[in-house]
Amino acid sequence: MTPDPLPPFRLPAADPVAAPFTGWTRAHWEATADRWLAEVRRFESPLGGIPRLPGRVTRDGVVREGMEAVGRSFLLAAPRIAGGGDGDGVEDLVAWYSRALLAGTATDGPESWPLGVTCRAPGTGVTNSIVEAANIAFGLYVSRDRLWAGLTRKEQVQIADWLRHHARLEVWHNNWQLFPAMAEAFLRSVDEDVTGLNGTRNVARVESWHLEQGWYTDGPEHAIDYYNAWAIHPYLWAWYRMTDRTGTADGSRHLERLHDFTGSFARMVAPDGSMVHVGRSLSYRTAAPTALWCAELSG
Repeated sequence: MTPDPLPPFRLPAADPVAAPFTGWTRAHWEATADRWLAEVRRFESPLGGIPRLPGRVTRDGVVREGMEAVGRSFLLAAPRIAGGGDGDGVEDLVAWYSRALLAGTATDGPESWPLGVTCRAPGTGVTNSIVEAANIAFGLYVSRDRLWAGLTRKEQVQIADWLRHHARLEVWHNNWQLFPAMAEAFLRSVDEDVTGLNGTRNVARVESWHLEQGWYTDGPEHAIDYYNAWAIHPYLWAWYRMTDRTGTADGSRHLERLHDFTGSFARMVAPDGSMVHVGRSLSYRTAAPTALWCAELSG
């Protein structure tokens, strides 16, 4: 049964003084985020772990799609939680995502997510759980003072065990090297056990693929594409912060590369702000400015 639709969406009035180019202030972005997240929650499952969004189910199946719906929307929910004020609805987001994460990471629950397997051809198991582990790890890092801190120790251990499983896995030799590294980075940031994990090695591999002007090849085969904008630079940027290594020589070198990348990548943005229409989904194109945001936040 389809849930009742949400009420009509209305943005605040434009503010041409505070935002002379677009009229959009923080209130506009918060309202938009809240609306998108409300749509996800509207299609929640009984325990929250596998929301069933509208549309055709792919061959991945409902459970894996639900896992992605939680993991990828959490990338939006986490900064909303971290930057929100009391009484503006972020408490509901904390409660909903806490519930969803616990349902999905349960060992053998009715809405448990599939555990990822080592990336090896031919594929014999689920690997996209590794990607979602990275997204969830970053979301937990951003929102840790509210969401992670509000969990019981037993609940924290459950989620940490799920992340640790994925942090141990060997992955494809491309931007995927950063996904287990992200899971490890969060565990390290909250003093969880990271014995035997190889995040530093994985990041060194990616850094060794730097070409020039801030562009990396996506693996040793020298493929160059937009993953630089929405996977390689942003996850490297996050990893150095999550592991408190921004001030190291390697961290400073990455910021220099990020600076160089923004200069060349800006040439791929049209005068009206539109991006090159390339990528497997609309969300990938939505994510393309991420490296620019990372550069701005880093000064």
